[in-house]
Amino acid sequence: MSVERRHHNDDKEEDYNKLSFLKHPKFLLTLYAAGIAGALIQILGGQWDLSWHVLGLVETFFTLPHIVLYSGVVFSLLSSLIALAYYRRILLYNRERNRFLLHGFIIALAGSGLQLFAGQFDYWWHDNFGFDPFLFTPSHMPLIIGFFLNGIGMWIGITYLIRNEKKMSNLVHGESSSLSKRFKLLQILAVLSLVALWYDLSTLVYLFTDYEGIAYTFQLGTETFAEQADTMAFIISTAGTAAIGSIMLIGAKSTLKFRGAATVIAALLIGTSIAFNIGFKAIVLNGSQEGIAFAYFIPLYMSFLAPVVLFDILAGKKRLLTAKKLKTTTAIGWLILTAVLLGPVGTFLDSWHSVALWVENSQVLLPWLLPMLAGGFAAGLIWIGFNKTLLNKLMTARGIQEGADSGNSILPAQTKGSEKE
Repeated sequence: MSVERRHHNDDKEEDYNKLSFLKHPKFLLTLYAAGIAGALIQILGGQWDLSWHVLGLVETFFTLPHIVLYSGVVFSLLSSLIALAYYRRILLYNRERNRFLLHGFIIALAGSGLQLFAGQFDYWWHDNFGFDPFLFTPSHMPLIIGFFLNGIGMWIGITYLIRNEKKMSNLVHGESSSLSKRFKLLQILAVLSLVALWYDLSTLVYLFTDYEGIAYTFQLGTETFAEQADTMAFIISTAGTAAIGSIMLIGAKSTLKFRGAATVIAALLIGTSIAFNIGFKAIVLNGSQEGIAFAYFIPLYMSFLAPVVLFDILAGKKRLLTAKKLKTTTAIGWLILTAVLLGPVGTFLDSWHSVALWVENSQVLLPWLLPMLAGGFAAGLIWIGFNKTLLNKLMTARGIQEGADSGNSILPAQTKGSEKE
């Protein structure tokens, strides 16, 4: 018995050494914090810049939103470069187990590189062709793709750190208080990364459904093309934002380990949308009929947080994710139903679509619920596939996955019941 216990302790010490060899782990966490701050700052600057373009305020490249946007790009770029330079030897110690510690920075660095090119290209483009109010232009495309790469890179990185930190807390009980504080900080960073990623994905949807920008870029004849593509583009973007919102809310509820996670993320989305879009327009257009409409819409927009609070209270993680990796009909049906009902919520939380539907739309709102529900249904199917394939491959190294307990795992990868089987 003593030999088995000694062997077990040796295994624990070996696992801990493999996980904690990292030089200055707090510095790595600081770099991820800077990277996530950069990803969030740049997309908020992008949202603000879009509001400026829509209002016709842009007369020069060097605007305040552009300064905010490219400050975020600099944050992301520097954090990625420093991390990859400082921890370049990390893969020598066990590539399979440790490679994801830097994987997020690699993805984010690719995004920042695209954005550096986009910044110079955008300056040249505006200098030669004017300050167009379109998303789909050759100079904006690499910038927006860079938004997404920064957002997804930071989310992947911080999610792996959460799994790694939890594994270390299970192995070493003597440092539980210190690890607990770091784990809480990681949760905060994960929340901010999800907010940035929500904006990034929505902006991608708007990029590829910007029919006026497509007509402008490819010289298709704006009026003719708009008549043919207007309704279809809005249906696709409505379904897309519904799917994104549903996935983000389910993802927050399922992966973050504190109550009210989905509510916190939705509240941050609402607050920042008011600051950089709806509220900003209400201030700039103060006194006009349109400005009054934006101001009156703010309380209604804030009320869209209520169904998210209800979702946080009623929906349990086990029903969303467990039941043998979502293989049972009941678990899958519950997840699909939840995703469908969250579809309209996701669209209404998107400030640009909310304004289009509630303020600018003169038509009946009810028919637009169909693409929202369809988007929610698609989100359920995507989440099931994401759980079974992509998330498992991206987020787990074999050593971590085998050691992680089901309660602390992002996926229901190893339940006690399945281990016995």
